[in-house]
Amino acid sequence: MKKSDEQSSIPLMRRYQLAWRVLKISYSIKPTGMAIYFMGAVFEIGGFIMSIFAGAKIISILAGYITTGNSDGVWFWLGVEVISTLFIALGFQAMEYAKRIIYYEFIQWSTTQYMSALCKFDIGDFYAKDRRNQINKVADAFTWKLADLAYANLDLLYALLRFLAIAAVVSQIAWWMVPVIAIFLIPTLFAEAKLANMQWFVWDQKGDERHIFWGLKWILQRPKNQMELRSSQASQYALNKIDAMSKDFYTEQKIKYKKANKAVALTKTLEVFGTVAGSVYLIKQLLERAISLDNYFFLSTALIRVGGSLNHIFGTLSRMQESLVFADSYFQLIDSKPKIIDIENSQPLVSIDSPEIIFKNVCFAYPEQDTNVFTDLNLHIKPGEHVALFGDN
Repeated sequence: MKKSDEQSSIPLMRRYQLAWRVLKISYSIKPTGMAIYFMGAVFEIGGFIMSIFAGAKIISILAGYITTGNSDGVWFWLGVEVISTLFIALGFQAMEYAKRIIYYEFIQWSTTQYMSALCKFDIGDFYAKDRRNQINKVADAFTWKLADLAYANLDLLYALLRFLAIAAVVSQIAWWMVPVIAIFLIPTLFAEAKLANMQWFVWDQKGDERHIFWGLKWILQRPKNQMELRSSQASQYALNKIDAMSKDFYTEQKIKYKKANKAVALTKTLEVFGTVAGSVYLIKQLLERAISLDNYFFLSTALIRVGGSLNHIFGTLSRMQESLVFADSYFQLIDSKPKIIDIENSQPLVSIDSPEIIFKNVCFAYPEQDTNVFTDLNLHIKPGEHVALFGDN
């Protein structure tokens, strides 16, 4: 990885801190939503475990019915499965409701925080390249990207709870199955995390260009600007500029995506081996009569779901990576402190005792500019005077 690529990577501990911070914010802005979400998760997971257990019992009874003609208990377990399905449906509904409410609340929070941060920066910061780039990266997605991360956080918590419940079931027969399946899934997590870092790097390096792109897009949308462009025959120039920037940006995105996706495709093929190992072991246990038929159906279904749950966890973690990199930029922005601040317990000015304002040999230049806007400005403003300065814009 190039040095410039490394600049957009974030340490694992920092990612954890960002996710935890977003989770705490979610709770602080909508505690009732979080409570509803966890209650729904308990309903759904409990219903899911009951459902696969009842399903295994029904299959076992029906298999025995073919040879013995005995179907005792089949209607009871069918009733359990129906109730379990109801639990699952209600749980999912509660979780989706809570996630959507938290999503809306988070959009309001992130918008307020971003706008407040802009009003606190020193004016000079807006002319600094690093600050402009930071603002440009955040400005295009602050209304939804951070809310998406809050959404994914909840999905991850649900996936973890579901995994723990199923893992507890599978561990009855072989404790080693879950770690084996996890080992084959971990490479995918790292590969997709690298993919997210590489793609965000393009945004990181193209901040000013993207700002110009959105500025031109805004100009083209306004009727007044359209009249000016057409009267000066500059429409094609603006279109060519937008097309060139868009092509440059997305071409680099595609190149980096293709490069990183090769590793993801390779790791995906490894995921099935953990589940295969567990399935072979369960069949051997059944053939050796170490477990009953209904336990085999129950555990084999749970085993497949363990792989699915782990895949859900790692898949959610992978999807979160780009949002975590964005969150890092966002929180750096809103956590920034201005250098020029109001002094505590400062006294308000009144017209009676307003002080004199004196400039002595003052020079000024914009950041990253070699030429001064003015040099050796000397100015004396007396109390009560109104002074206006005029010059070229």
